[in-house]
Amino acid sequence: MKKITLVLIMLLILSCNDKKPKQLPVAANSKSSKIDKSDAVTSIPYEIVEEPTNRFEQAFGQFRDFQLYYDCIDCATTYSGTVTVYIKNQNFKKELFTIDVGGFYLNEVKLLNIKNNYFIYVRTDHTYGNSQGYLYYFNTQKMITFPVNIISNIKKDKTDTLHVHKYMNLITEDYKTFKNGYTYYERQDNDYGDALYLEYKMILKKKGENTFVLLCQ
Repeated sequence: MKKITLVLIMLLILSCNDKKPKQLPVAANSKSSKIDKSDAVTSIPYEIVEEPTNRFEQAFGQFRDFQLYYDCIDCATTYSGTVTVYIKNQNFKKELFTIDVGGFYLNEVKLLNIKNNYFIYVRTDHTYGNSQGYLYYFNTQKMITFPVNIISNIKKDKTDTLHVHKYMNLITEDYKTFKNGYTYYERQDNDYGDALYLEYKMILKKKGENTFVLLCQ
């Protein structure tokens, strides 16, 4: 009987110990959840320097199973170095032409279809407000290009013109017709007069095999 009573007492003690909540161990030297000011990242201002970048394999047109691409070497937002245009497919790649655009920056490269003749148009701009375009005839059979030259028959509008201030050469709005234009100062009593703007259109004419010209009106 005494043994039974002792067993019951031991079971009662064990059941009371199981009901006590367990305490989680506390990590030694735990940090507070607050962020110390010394941990914050300090923002250091620095000078932004515009570095030239290269834009490679920018697609701008497709002909049959060929894709037209251009690469812009030493390009930045305000100037470019050279622009190379080429054509390729899975088994073929050929350079068509390269333009040194100097202090101008690349605006666009576009494939044009003018009266079933294909042309590649490149436009560059300058921070001074000048624009310079380039037009190439694209022989799709031989995969070669030829520059379209401008034949100017425009005489000076004013004999007392001081100098051309800004010019826009070979620019287009509809990609079918082209024009040139420039602003100039005229001399008035040995001083600068108002800036005048002169603009003239150019007609695209075929002069022979692979030869196109722009005639100024």
